[in-house]
Amino acid sequence: LTRPEKIAARESTKLGQGFARAVFVGAGVTALVWRAAGDACSYCLDLDGMVVAHNAPFLDGGQSFQPDGADVPLVPLSSVSHPPCHPGCQCVIEPSID
Repeated sequence: LTRPEKIAARESTKLGQGFARAVFVGAGVTALVWRAAGDACSYCLDLDGMVVAHNAPFLDGGQSFQPDGADVPLVPLSSVSHPPCHPGCQCVIEPSID
């Protein structure tokens, strides 16, 4: 993929999941669940099923996150409140029903 194609893919995923989060919170959802999708990597599989409060991130900015099977830690520059957490991430969030 070219750089513009990579940016477009990342931003379209960010926009869709950011919108989903806003809709869930606006509807009164108090907790969200991370769901791995597609060809999930070690990072996404480790996040799969994680539940956070509607106003909390899944990963904090600067937090070193290295699950089993990951060669290097993922260190997001800013808080990750919804997918994607890395390039190529196809994960989604959904409301928690607990």
